Amino acid sequence: MQSLRSTWISFVILLLIGTQAQGQTPQTGEAAPQTATAAAEPDEDRPGLRAATVPQIELQLDGVLSEPVWATAESITNMRTIEPEEGGEPVGKTIVKVLVSPKEIVFGIMSNDPDPSGIISFSKARDAELDDEDHVLLVLDTFLDGRSGYVFAVNPSGTRFDGLVSAQGTDVNSNWDAVWEARTAQNGTGWSTEIRIPIK
Repeated sequence: MQSLRSTWISFVILLLIGTQAQGQTPQTGEAAPQTATAAAEPDEDRPGLRAATVPQIELQLDGVLSEPVWATAESITNMRTIEPEEGGEPVGKTIVKVLVSPKEIVFGIMSNDPDPSGIISFSKARDAELDDEDHVLLVLDTFLDGRSGYVFAVNPSGTRFDGLVSAQGTDVNSNWDAVWEARTAQNGTGWSTEIRIPIK
């Protein structure tokens, strides 16, 4: 039985941040960006979207995208694989939704699996390596340089990983721990997660 862990999908959300953060590069222990005017800038090489900012995001963070606000949220549906085949068609469809307020960004991700019994999720410790199990991974390229950013990942059990991307995009420092939340839920079609990242 093949797990979707071999076809995990990584995507990049480009945040358009305030001028006070422009020209800076992330350092270990630095807080997440303080302001955001929009999320997700399209790129020719990857799916993208632009999410409108709302005054306040009202939802129960439980991993289930059941609130009405998710029904109208901007979404990415044409995801492609990175492994084992770059640009390939995923075995299961992944849908990414984004909500933005002046205080936070919330991602809602639905990872469909044609065989939910094959979902693999065993890590429990914070910042555990998740490469050998199902997971979703966000890379926030807030400095728009393609070489640095913030990584947030979660497996179906809710185990979280975060870190700083540095060294021209070749290294991830997992010693950096941000303040953020993630909740997950499994159902008959796969699993889903809601990820809340404060930005102010």
